[in-house]
Amino acid sequence: MPHNKHLSFAGQWPGANTVYGPTLRQLDQSIFEAINGDDGGTWVPLTPVSIGGQGLRVTTTSSLISGDIITQANSLGIELADNDWPTFVANRTRTIFVPFSSWTESSNDYARNFDASPFFPKRNGLQIASPIALTIPLNDALRLHNGATLTSVDIHMRVPIPHSGSGSAAAVASGATVYRTSPGATTQYLNSSGVSGIADPVASLDAYYNNAVPRIFSYPCNQNNVIDTLSWSYIILIADAADALGAQNEYLGATLNFTTIPNMAFE
Repeated sequence: MPHNKHLSFAGQWPGANTVYGPTLRQLDQSIFEAINGDDGGTWVPLTPVSIGGQGLRVTTTSSLISGDIITQANSLGIELADNDWPTFVANRTRTIFVPFSSWTESSNDYARNFDASPFFPKRNGLQIASPIALTIPLNDALRLHNGATLTSVDIHMRVPIPHSGSGSAAAVASGATVYRTSPGATTQYLNSSGVSGIADPVASLDAYYNNAVPRIFSYPCNQNNVIDTLSWSYIILIADAADALGAQNEYLGATLNFTTIPNMAFE
């Protein structure tokens, strides 16, 4: 959109000049078409408005840029200051899968791609070498939305061979607890059941085995579940008990279900 034209040559007006009606009409039209920087308004330019020089700066937190935004190749694009994040107009929901295979193990109590028996095919997950707790620090995965609500965590697992033993306790061994902790602070659980965690709800050996097909069981987070990685570390604790014959369960990952995501701020 071009500038409004000068009403006199190069904008120069002599000391004595007669102003005629057409000139006043042009002046009035230019004022009418100009953007009101104080009161605002709505304009519909016929061609894009291109701002060069020092560009455009928006300084208020309530300012809004809407519509299609295109950044050109090799340009600086949209720049954010430290600790700034794009903010959503309305809170979002999102599910993120965190594979346990991407997590760095730090104990000999479990192993990645571990074959304790020739009957076990290698899997891209974690297997527990004995009845013990498996601890997964979620902060290491860089998948936590600060300020969002973690509504539930779905544990993905697989039982590679049928379990044996008497009673469901011989097979239904998995339980999960999601909690947050901080140095000098008391551990806080994300479910009101507390440290006892949530047990795998399967009711039979066949349901537990599930023909060796991966399945999930869900841990609902109903308290302490607004993510704040500046103050807390978030951890999944899986309590596993091996079969009487040593059959090992495989834990493949967890789906984190978020609601009320205010912006794109990860930890």
